Amino acid sequence: MNDRIGFVTLIPEVYAKLNNTFKFYGHPTSCKKCKLYTFCGRLRKGLKYNVVWVGKIKHSCPIYGFVVPVKVILEDFEALVPSKAAVEGVVLRYPFNSCGIRKCSFYNLCYPPFLRKGDKVKIVRVEDRSIYCRGKCLRLVRLRLLP
Repeated sequence: MNDRIGFVTLIPEVYAKLNNTFKFYGHPTSCKKCKLYTFCGRLRKGLKYNVVWVGKIKHSCPIYGFVVPVKVILEDFEALVPSKAAVEGVVLRYPFNSCGIRKCSFYNLCYPPFLRKGDKVKIVRVEDRSIYCRGKCLRLVRLRLLP
């Protein structure tokens, strides 16, 4: 079963190429006033997407020139999880770490900024890298955000 999240959205025409992978950095605040924002605004800042279908209709956009309907799927991403939970196929709810020290060099791997409290993620691959931080063993894994 393919559990990747996929959905239709609008993206700038320049990125609307089949199999194009892009990281979403966010919309300008002026986009929220646009009538098309409910379609464009589905992307999460910080996540990578892959274009799997490109529509033929172009919509005029005051920021990007033209936007095009596409179907995107979320790409898997890396994170650190407690080593005892680092088993391929395991489903976790975010947050899965507990220290919360923002100044730690591993903070963005323990607390990926694009995840929201309660998000479900599945471990799709356990990497060979372990990190020992504050007396805890953490394991680098590839995660997939679940619907």
